[in-house]
Amino acid sequence: MIKNGDKALKEYSRKFDKVELDDLRVPQADIDNAYKNADQDLLDALNLAKNNIISYHKKKRFKTASWTLNSPVLSVAKRLPR
Repeated sequence: MIKNGDKALKEYSRKFDKVELDDLRVPQADIDNAYKNADQDLLDALNLAKNNIISYHKKKRFKTASWTLNSPVLSVAKRLPR
């Protein structure tokens, strides 16, 4: 997939899903229609999952701090979790 990108995706869709794709983009009208017809419990569950993923990754971010150790040439950078 990484090497062949969209071409590989189309080939796998043809091989495994038995679908010929001309365009990988989903028309906005189809997205709007699917959202309009989706069950509210499903939308709530997807929104909760999205928020949980965002929260998890915010907690896992690292910031860089640096110190100088008795020499202007020698410095150390250490990654610290927030």
